[in-house]
Amino acid sequence: MKSSIRNIFPNFPDDIIDQWLLPYAISKGWPPQEADGELRGEWRYLLGTSTNLAYWKSIKWSYESVDIQINDLDKSSSESVLQIIGPAVFGIETIMSRSICDLKERFDGIVNYFSEHGIFPVAPVLIRSNGKYKLMDGNHRIAAYFYCSGYITKSPAREIVLKTQTHQSYWIGTEPNKALKAIGAKAHL
Repeated sequence: MKSSIRNIFPNFPDDIIDQWLLPYAISKGWPPQEADGELRGEWRYLLGTSTNLAYWKSIKWSYESVDIQINDLDKSSSESVLQIIGPAVFGIETIMSRSICDLKERFDGIVNYFSEHGIFPVAPVLIRSNGKYKLMDGNHRIAAYFYCSGYITKSPAREIVLKTQTHQSYWIGTEPNKALKAIGAKAHL
């Protein structure tokens, strides 16, 4: 299965395939289907409703250590993180807590990892676009990071906050420069 993913996305590092795409490919089927340049089925929501296979083939990946705060995430990503923090930290029921039965357990497991190591167990996958980050894989990890970093009103034990490193490692995808693509398209006219 991994080689089938690699055939479609040769630009994807193995770590991203292993942690993000492979589990979904096994459970949802591979390859993602497209019609009229748009993704179809569940892959449309897993990869993004405004993307297609050509978009993902054009992404350039880098492994970076950065300090990301909630305001650095795009609107849908920050809302997703808050949908995890609400039930996991404050006991507030959300759409996410109703659809992910082990939400709190997953969150707590990552908090425990931060309490021992101060870093993510696995680097989340983000896309940098228009000055913001779109969270593609690692919602629970990012939510636990914001909690363990003391970025929300209720924090864990002081030792965890002090141990949690502000700069964390992420897989960050960058879209091709749209201005350069437009210039290239005009040059071919």
